[in-house]
Amino acid sequence: MNFKENIKAMIFKSEYQGKNYYKIGLSHKNMDGSYARGYISCRFAKNKEIDSEKALINIKNAWLDFYLKDKITQPYIFINDYDILDIKNNTQRNDIEVNDKIENDPYKDMGDEIQLDETDLPFDFE
Repeated sequence: MNFKENIKAMIFKSEYQGKNYYKIGLSHKNMDGSYARGYISCRFAKNKEIDSEKALINIKNAWLDFYLKDKITQPYIFINDYDILDIKNNTQRNDIEVNDKIENDPYKDMGDEIQLDETDLPFDFE
């Protein structure tokens, strides 16, 4: 399943046993005005990684994929092409302006919530 182009996403990076793992931060506004937060795993093409622990990106090419762990489907988004955006003023790093401005950052504290353990990983350590 492919995604349409130019989707903005907040990416959070965690390191576990010397390897980087990424999650896309999801959020939506509830009826009472509060925000609900969630995450979905994501992966990048070889030799493409996010340097910082939190980055806003513009996804240009991605699709939904999965792996099996103990015969259970584990979905993730494979991001093949993207641009890194500047979080503070929501522009691409090459100074091309992006249409929408971030007014209230629902992802502000989300990076602190991600904690990886062995059950989150696509393989077993033994």
